[in-house]
Amino acid sequence: MGAVDCKKHGLHVAGPSCCDHVRKAVAYSTAFIPFGVYRFDVLGDGTLVQPYMLCTECASKYGLSVDEPISVEIWESDDRFPYVCPTCAQCFAEWSKQKRAES
Repeated sequence: MGAVDCKKHGLHVAGPSCCDHVRKAVAYSTAFIPFGVYRFDVLGDGTLVQPYMLCTECASKYGLSVDEPISVEIWESDDRFPYVCPTCAQCFAEWSKQKRAES
């Protein structure tokens, strides 16, 4: 597992993996954008499920549903799954709580 070097919270274990739209909204504390939690079963047996925070734009573009796990074929395809990277867990929690309260 990687680490996140947050200007506000310092170097720590990586937080949630987000599409670039969510990551930038968190990093710059911009307006809240709707997102969902999409999951990928890494080992295929339910023991290691990785969540991804994807905005509704990315989910729609790639035809993803929060009700269905992401298939291996979609997860491994650059054309069928959005770019994601970890963000600071503390910043994500603060942004999500604050921005939801404002909307």
